Amino acid sequence: MSRPPAVPRVRILFPFSGNGRNIDLIRSICEACQERYRWDLEVTFEGDPEAFLHLQRTCPSQGVMAFPISSFRGGVLHDLGVPTLALLIEDGPLPVVMPDDEAVGRMAARHLQRPGWTRMAVYERDTSWWQARCRGWRAEAPDAPVVPFPGDEGAGVAWMTGLPDGAALFASHDHVALRLARLGHQVGRQVGRDLRILGVDDQMDCLMTTPAISSIALPMRALGRLAVSTMAALMAGRPVPPRQMVAPLGVMVRGSSDPLSQVAPWIRDLALDLRALVATGRRPDLRRLIDAQGRHRSTVNRAWRDAMGCSVMDYVQDVRCELARIRLADGAGDPEAVARSLGLASARSLLRLLADR
Repeated sequence: MSRPPAVPRVRILFPFSGNGRNIDLIRSICEACQERYRWDLEVTFEGDPEAFLHLQRTCPSQGVMAFPISSFRGGVLHDLGVPTLALLIEDGPLPVVMPDDEAVGRMAARHLQRPGWTRMAVYERDTSWWQARCRGWRAEAPDAPVVPFPGDEGAGVAWMTGLPDGAALFASHDHVALRLARLGHQVGRQVGRDLRILGVDDQMDCLMTTPAISSIALPMRALGRLAVSTMAALMAGRPVPPRQMVAPLGVMVRGSSDPLSQVAPWIRDLALDLRALVATGRRPDLRRLIDAQGRHRSTVNRAWRDAMGCSVMDYVQDVRCELARIRLADGAGDPEAVARSLGLASARSLLRLLADR
């Protein structure tokens, strides 16, 4: 009677406790493995290289997928004697499966591009993946600065207070985006209106604040499938590319970077109508527009305030201010001409409006 073939053990190494993004990647690896391969997968959380090497000697695996950070970078994984694949982060000669971080940076710069707004990339730690995102960011926005985020709470408050009106911030990670939003609320910034924020990773925490945080989603399922197929090729002795990158899924647009993304369709339509009227210099007939919704005026006003954080008239004036700053910066005319283009009586009215806001 023949013995069943031995099941190869493949170890996934975490040199740290793990976060939501990487747990998602492990889950996708497990799912992809179950679809095609009979591997004995083992997840090892071990931050000590010597302890990991002892484990590998006493309980050997036929392949290792590793997140090569901290003390594991620079050689510990290079001489295991088994096929070894780096996940998300490059480490010397190891083949790697990773997101296309330059595409992440380009996507962020394009999403935050608004005439008259000040774009800024904000990072907490200067890592290799952040440097790649910065290359993409600078390719799209060469004049947009890349700055470190102050670690001290008091310095963070001062930094946020000093930001110009109309700042659009690309955060290196969702937890940085959440800290930026919290500081913005603390100093009286209206996130999504006069301060726009975009993170990366699309973690669940992005949905647990008001407004919800926009974030670039990374392709964990595709990365997991690619990691499994690459490991299978390595274990079979077939050549693999030294670096394989997967494009980001896209921007999950929410209220922190687009205030109209999460409101009721009729509120969004009304806001777009108001903006179009203001942009062409026509004075919106608010009573007629509200009555056209087929709802009681008090119901419309209350729902609008709940969704937009201001009255309908305040929104009209905010749009006037935004368009005025853009047109004045672009040299679209002197203050008198810009005022008339926005339905205002004079440059004095325009300058008073800008001063009030």
